[in-house]
Amino acid sequence: MIEIKVFKKIRLKLWKISFLEKFLIISLVIISVAAYVFMSVNALELTDGIVNVEQNGQVILQLSSEQINKDGIYNFAFDKGKGQIEVKDRKVRMLPMNRSICPRAICSETGWIENSLKAIVCLPNRLVVSVEKDTNSKVDEIAF
Repeated sequence: MIEIKVFKKIRLKLWKISFLEKFLIISLVIISVAAYVFMSVNALELTDGIVNVEQNGQVILQLSSEQINKDGIYNFAFDKGKGQIEVKDRKVRMLPMNRSICPRAICSETGWIENSLKAIVCLPNRLVVSVEKDTNSKVDEIAF
């Protein structure tokens, strides 16, 4: 009987939320959903952009849209060694590196990226693989 009384008190306290708290919760949910929809709609697809491999902010490999449309493995060199990225079905992933260069191999376990919402990051080597807008494209923008 004691446990039931305690449970009822807790349940009653949960439903006693003020108007301001309800407003705050609902506002946060609406803002979160709106941000997710906005990001999803404005995500740059891999076919529309280029793939950059950067180390310390310097581009060490850049794949054009023509290269992205062809399946293949591309090599790049960086401070600690060599790495490879694979392009397949308009998706990109980093292939596993030597464990002495990248001990945990989190970057290769990230998987495939296909739009600008995701990136592959290798912290020990300061590498970032990302999809960005092609500034050399003949078409600047398309309006619907």
